[in-house]
Amino acid sequence: MRLFVAIHPPPAVLADLRKLQHELMAGQEPISHKEGNRLSDEGVIRPQRLPWKETRAEQMHLTLEFLGNDITIHKAEEIRQKLHEVEPLAAPFELVCIGAGAFPNAARAQVAYASVEAQELEQLVGGVERALLPLGIRRDKPFRPHITIARSKWGQNASEWVAEYGKRVWSNAEWAVPSFSLMESAAELGGHEHRVVEKYFLRA
Repeated sequence: MRLFVAIHPPPAVLADLRKLQHELMAGQEPISHKEGNRLSDEGVIRPQRLPWKETRAEQMHLTLEFLGNDITIHKAEEIRQKLHEVEPLAAPFELVCIGAGAFPNAARAQVAYASVEAQELEQLVGGVERALLPLGIRRDKPFRPHITIARSKWGQNASEWVAEYGKRVWSNAEWAVPSFSLMESAAELGGHEHRVVEKYFLRA
């Protein structure tokens, strides 16, 4: 099982994420027919450069921790139970929707994202990490709060978009965080479907 822990945006914030996504799409460089397709050595037409692939609205989320691609059913049950330890450790809070960026960089972007801020977010993430540590689950990279809005295998020039939204508030809608979820990403035709395994309510 492919599992992760996440927070999901409310409808008003999700609508603003879609607007941010559309701004990114509108600014992408046009792809010529020659760039879009090439004839391989095997005589097969393959894409040479592809446009952004939008993240579907129902899959937009803020990942608190990725848990792995090959989680067993037994391990998943242990994770489900351990995460309940986090509920009394953190209180509900609000996120500030500010900033945007790209991985690995704006000039050759393969992932475009929106950023959020909240002091309480680090506390929640720390609680999740400590709860799962006895199960041998450790974070392999620093936590960087972001919501992926688009991906590109070949890289795109998102410099203008990042320059405009890099430090700008992209939504004034309230994003209250009363809970977080354990999620499964299940393979399906053409991509993955995200399913809620368990929902956890903050009550410190």
